Amino acid sequence: MPDLKLSGMQKDVLTEVMNLGIGRAASVLSELAGDVVDMGIPEVRLMPRSKVSKKLIAGIEGKAAAVRQSFGGGIDGQSLLIFPEKASLELVRRILGEHLDVGEISDLEQDALREVGNVILSACLGAFAEAFGNRIDNGLPEVLVANSGEVVNLCSPIMAEDPEDLRVLFMEVEFGIHSQEIHGYVMLLLGLAGITTLVSLIDEYIKKLSS
Repeated sequence: MPDLKLSGMQKDVLTEVMNLGIGRAASVLSELAGDVVDMGIPEVRLMPRSKVSKKLIAGIEGKAAAVRQSFGGGIDGQSLLIFPEKASLELVRRILGEHLDVGEISDLEQDALREVGNVILSACLGAFAEAFGNRIDNGLPEVLVANSGEVVNLCSPIMAEDPEDLRVLFMEVEFGIHSQEIHGYVMLLLGLAGITTLVSLIDEYIKKLSS
């Protein structure tokens, strides 16, 4: 696949749309937490899968916990919410008020993390579908725990694409809750057809704004 890049305008549009989704997710999580949850995405970047793995290794020491959700419709792909494993437990504890030990993830904690991930990923994909007029159907979320550099690679075999053709919409996200910040990542894993459709939808959106 050629080295695809987003223009400054395309990146700005995607960042705005994804922050709309993140804002909606923050409202839902605030209700669950009984306190204000602040969330934001400073920038959206389009990156090759291999570079994302290196980025995660640099940003997450040890194991990562991820919520993965397949989506389809006009665009097929995988959405991911990723945290350092211990940070994911802390996020669940603070949002859901659970008295959890910060250790390895148990079945109960996986269920709670799956709920949080479903709220965030569904809100982001919903904002995407609404802005670009593209129907998106979400699959069931599942929790993965693996070394940070392996998380994205675990999704690649699920997609009917050459792994070298896969690209990732990469977003760092900051969560603020109970006066503590937790750092994580939201990603959309797309193949060649998905990226081509995405760029076309963004350009159509920009044209409508300009008309």
